[in-house]
Amino acid sequence: MDNLIFTSDFIVNLFDKYRDKLEDFYPSEKWAFEKINSLANGFGEILDVGCATGGLGRALSTHY
Repeated sequence: MDNLIFTSDFIVNLFDKYRDKLEDFYPSEKWAFEKINSLANGFGEILDVGCATGGLGRALSTHY
């Protein structure tokens, strides 16, 4: 299978600026992050795989 080839930077630009701050996430996602963080050891290590440009990792690292 060939890789997808984008002829526009639209998708890259969209995901580079979107959902990289905790405020960008849904209330249910923020609730889950807070619940996990309230555990004795907090988050520990997080692997952000296949999630556009890594916004989840950036959002969590700047908030927690």
